[in-house]
Amino acid sequence: MTALDLLVPAHCSGCGRAGTPCCAKCLDAFGPPRRLRVPGVAPPVWTLAPYSGAPRELVLAFKERGAHALAAWFGALVAAALLSIGPPPWTLVPAPSRRSAARDRGGDHVLRIAREVEVAAVAPVLRLAAGVADSVGLGPGARRRNLEGRVEVHGAAEAFGVAGDFGTAGSVGMSGAAGTFGAAGTFGAAGTREAAGTREVAGTRGPGPPGILAPPRAGPRSGGAAGTTVLLDDVVTTGATASACVRALRQAGVRANAVLVLTSARPPGPGE
Repeated sequence: MTALDLLVPAHCSGCGRAGTPCCAKCLDAFGPPRRLRVPGVAPPVWTLAPYSGAPRELVLAFKERGAHALAAWFGALVAAALLSIGPPPWTLVPAPSRRSAARDRGGDHVLRIAREVEVAAVAPVLRLAAGVADSVGLGPGARRRNLEGRVEVHGAAEAFGVAGDFGTAGSVGMSGAAGTFGAAGTFGAAGTREAAGTREVAGTRGPGPPGILAPPRAGPRSGGAAGTTVLLDDVVTTGATASACVRALRQAGVRANAVLVLTSARPPGPGE
């Protein structure tokens, strides 16, 4: 906590309530993973909330308004969701941002979330090549063309133990020693799963966001190990980003088992 935090108390980015970056009511808008039908995306796609109301405000505040403290809340939600998506060990692959956008936001926002997920290893191996435009306002076809051939994989050999490398070698964030997972909790009234354990931030251990605790970070999984590789993003609209990322990973010899997004801007389909 800084002196500025003491002088200017935190307010919920979802509703403006004083006292915390994310109040319990707004956190309650996120639920357990819900399966989506997204044409063109082969792995199962899961979301935690619709892109509206409090979830939308929280995502926008985190992504565009510098509310970086929300990374801990989002990371805990993702950690809880992984229990339902696939077996451990989990490896998160953050969907990439345009370099200019990441620079304006003070860093890659999805990577920031992934690094708060203490139960999973993180493999930031995806990059966007030059020439990718902002997708806001683009239709489905234009979004696909915008990303076609422009998602690159760097450092897959180090991250997943696959043969060869694709693109310029990059660093892979696989911090943390192998950990054990605490007892799986149950989804409570807030719609989030509580699990035994603590979060680790910048090498120190402390409590996570109220009501959500994550177990110790797992170590990286090798290419042949059982487990679940999850593409992580903040929102899905047309599925163009997820499709391009999954395809790039597959071409690099990495299979994405699932896609997890915080929110979905897609209209609900039959039975969703």
